[in-house]
Amino acid sequence: MFVTYTISLVLLLLTDSATAFHASFITRKPNPRPLSPLVSIQSRWAFSSAPLRPDSRVSPIDSISKMGATISKNPQDTHEIHLPNATQEQYRNKAILLTGASRGLGRSLAHALASCHPSLLILSGRDKEALESVKAECLQIATRTQATQDATHDEETIRVECLQCDLRDKSSVENLATSSLQLAKSSPSATIDILINNGGISSRSSFLETRLEVDERLMQVNFLSGAGLAKAVVPGMVERSGGRIVWISSVQGKIGTPYRTSYAASKFAVQGYCEALRAELASSNVSVHVVSPGYIRTNLSMSAVMGDGKAYSKMDETTANGTFIECCLFRRVKSRASLTRRSLRYAPPSFIVGADPHRVACEILTSVANNKSDFVVAATFSARAALWLKFLAPSFLEGLLMKRFEKGSLESKKDR
Repeated sequence: MFVTYTISLVLLLLTDSATAFHASFITRKPNPRPLSPLVSIQSRWAFSSAPLRPDSRVSPIDSISKMGATISKNPQDTHEIHLPNATQEQYRNKAILLTGASRGLGRSLAHALASCHPSLLILSGRDKEALESVKAECLQIATRTQATQDATHDEETIRVECLQCDLRDKSSVENLATSSLQLAKSSPSATIDILINNGGISSRSSFLETRLEVDERLMQVNFLSGAGLAKAVVPGMVERSGGRIVWISSVQGKIGTPYRTSYAASKFAVQGYCEALRAELASSNVSVHVVSPGYIRTNLSMSAVMGDGKAYSKMDETTANGTFIECCLFRRVKSRASLTRRSLRYAPPSFIVGADPHRVACEILTSVANNKSDFVVAATFSARAALWLKFLAPSFLEGLLMKRFEKGSLESKKDR
């Protein structure tokens, strides 16, 4: 057991979670806020031996003091992310195109960007009604934050436009690029300043059960659509010697795991494409950023496709509840049924629940503003440990992934 704790500590100290780990694992301070009936896992004083109910959740709205930003929820059920002034300046008065903006992380990014008062915010997605709803929320946020701006920004106005687009359709992507550039002509730069490729889908099937059409669909949505948009907007950025491309990839773009062959392929393509593109555009002052999120509380797994092309239509436990494996590193837990609040006592909050999308959006925009070109967000302990194992002990990691697949195959056969 001592060896397990030692390895866990070393791996955590090698990751960006070192500060959070120290605060959660070593520092025991009572939570000054009232506890919910379910008891926030962030409070280290309120654990009981009662089983952790499946509906237990940590409140997603809390302060993000590490990055100088805060998240609040208002009566209209919209979230406001108050980014540091230095971060806001990087997006203020810019023309921004955001794909996958109708829900999940895209909606959260839209909210955060609206608080920065860009001159033009183009929201794209398949659901027109959902886009219009996000647009209304963005305008509300912009109006509320306007009163807090300095006098030098009083005359600024934000224009939010919605463009429906199906990333599976090449012609739809082309129309999005053309319409976006047309809208941007009235912006100060007369072109798109920032492209955020956020739209995407996931997959849930083994290689032998996955049709080639599914591979092609994920490559089109997750990679080729973004590449097409980049080819359309980057020339304008190069011409005016400035711009940003932000691509929301995944930890799966760094480590391929079983039952994700199609998804991993598309995200690895994004990773390699951006690495090469970054070198080519550096001299033109156009930066390329790759963001690799872990588990976020979104409907990505709900919209995932199976090997036959049908919708998965289920919420992954790893997305809703976080991963179970990390808890086993800290306490001997044989099954989820025996998982209790007491067994989770030493696990940092980020281990237990999928990350709040608004918090992740804040971290992404702040990191991009700080010129981080390739970074991981919302990654669980197992994901960060796996990234280090791939570098330090690749054979060991390969063995773990093989065991994971074998276990998944056995469970799949039992379900049948």
